[in-house]
Formats: sequence, structure tokens, C-alpha cells
Amino acid sequence: MDQENVEYTPDAPGGTDDFYADGPTATDAPAPQLKKAKTSNLSHPIAILFYIGFRVLSILFYLIKIGDSFVFTFSLTVIFLTCDFWNTKNVAGRLLVGLRWWNEANAEGVTVWKFESVDKSNSKITISPVDAQVFWWVLFITPALWAFFIISNVLPPTSKLLIALIGFTLSGSNLLGYLRCRKDTKKQFRSFIAKGAAKGLEVAATSV
Repeated sequence: MDQENVEYTPDAPGGTDDFYADGPTATDAPAPQLKKAKTSNLSHPIAILFYIGFRVLSILFYLIKIGDSFVFTFSLTVIFLTCDFWNTKNVAGRLLVGLRWWNEANAEGVTVWKFESVDKSNSKITISPVDAQVFWWVLFITPALWAFFIISNVLPPTSKLLIALIGFTLSGSNLLGYLRCRKDTKKQFRSFIAKGAAKGLEVAATSV
């Protein structure tokens, strides 16, 4: 059974064009950088619009019966679910909370989780607390809704059960990825602080 490794990338590997990539790209361009917004306003309203919009549309097409064709409803819902998965993983997370995740298989066939966090020391990407709150609330609520839809379609089984399973899998994957990314980022930050403190104590001891 494949093992999972975790690889942390503190800076994005490329410029802002990497927001729309499926994985890391080799480039010498400087990494996008993060700034905490001083106001409570949204810093990226368009990104939030697409982030929420894809999720709302997928749920609406799931709930609303369009014609008598299940295939049509299934196709539209899965299209918006796929768009939401890609947008959340590659765009919304980077713009709204400064995080990004993906996994890939290395040469040995082992699954490797990789995480990115934009540099907080400078300021090119502005992230407000409102952006972050919207991102995390929607990220948690959506899988819960799909889980409810699964339960409501199990007994008796209905044709929409498959759509609910796909919705839960895709939204749940993003939730798991970002939770691991945030946990790894905090771990790296604590390690950085500990090393800085140890170095400071060493300098102070040698100067006495």
C-alpha cells in the first residue's frame, strides 16, 4: 500500500499565472506575497463570487429538476462541481487565504502531498479577515450539505445519490487538503520561530 509523504513549499513557485496551474512550475519569477488587510472589506470580491457561485449553482442544479432527463441534470451538476473543485484548489485558496495544495506520485509510486503558502514578509496579495472567514465557512458547510443529501437519498436509493456522492467527494477532498495545508503551515511557522529563538539565545550567550 502506498505511503503518503508531505512536502512543504513556503513560497509559490511562480508568479500570479501559477494560480491557474494544476501543479508547480519551474520559473525564476518572484513568488506572490501576502498582506493582511487592515480593513474589514472584501479584498477579492470576484474570487469570492466564483468560489460561492460554482457551489451554489451545483447545488441548485442538483435540487431543481430540469426536464425529464436525469442525464442532463447529472451533466450540469457535475460540470459545476468540477469547476468548483479546480477553482477552489488552484485559485480561491491562494487569493482568499494564501494557501494551495496538491498531491502527486513520485518516481517510486508514493503519493506525496505538497503545500504552498505565500510569503508573509512582503505585500503584493492583500487578504482580509473577511475573505478568510468566507472561505473557511463555505469550505466546511458544503461537504456537510452533500453529506445530508447522501443520507436523504440512501433510503430508498434514488438516482441523485450518485451526484451527492460526487459532490461530497470533491468538496471533501478540498476540505481535507486545506486542513492539512493549514496544519503544515502552522507547524513550519512554529519551527521557524523556535529556530529563531534558539539562534537569538546562542548569540546572546556568546556575547556575554
